[in-house]
Amino acid sequence: MVVSDEAIQSVRGQTVVFVEDDGGFRAQAVEIGRTDGMWTEILSGLHPGERVVVENSFIMKSELLKSEAGHGHGH
Repeated sequence: MVVSDEAIQSVRGQTVVFVEDDGGFRAQAVEIGRTDGMWTEILSGLHPGERVVVENSFIMKSELLKSEAGHGHGH
């Protein structure tokens, strides 16, 4: 399975993608393999049929970090 590089984010040292979950989204930790600069191989952590957020996934990362911190801006 491969995903667009844009879908992959790093959150607190973990490599994650955001997947659709009951009308919302959740961060899912994944193990990545090779990349060609556009597409990255997912070795584990995703199941076939899960919908991965590609566009604006960095906004979801920002919102996740903000909600966990309770204030301020995440990097």
